[in-house]
Amino acid sequence: MNVKAIQINFQDFNSDIYGRPDTLRQQFVLQSSIDKINWETIADYSKNTRDMPHGYIELEKPIDARYIRYNHVYCTNNYLSISELRVFGNGYEAKPIKPANFNVVRQVDRRNANLTW
Repeated sequence: MNVKAIQINFQDFNSDIYGRPDTLRQQFVLQSSIDKINWETIADYSKNTRDMPHGYIELEKPIDARYIRYNHVYCTNNYLSISELRVFGNGYEAKPIKPANFNVVRQVDRRNANLTW
């Protein structure tokens, strides 16, 4: 896969933190690999001092990767809790074919739609 960006969404599991103290921060290192043997650091936030509850990291240039590894360094809460790790990019395989008779009908609330195929 040609990886262009990564987003980590942290969750406040059993957090006893209330309000927004200045001490909130997430520290981590992201690595990538093609073979699960050789790893390359693609983002180093091990000394990060700002709160990144939905950290979006756009890479300076796209990289080839099959595996992404998250190495935890520190979080303000006692429990590390990641609700989502999103990897943005393009695969190298052929795109799937479009389903026959695919149809989209928006509902009255335009944010919703009915999909059929």
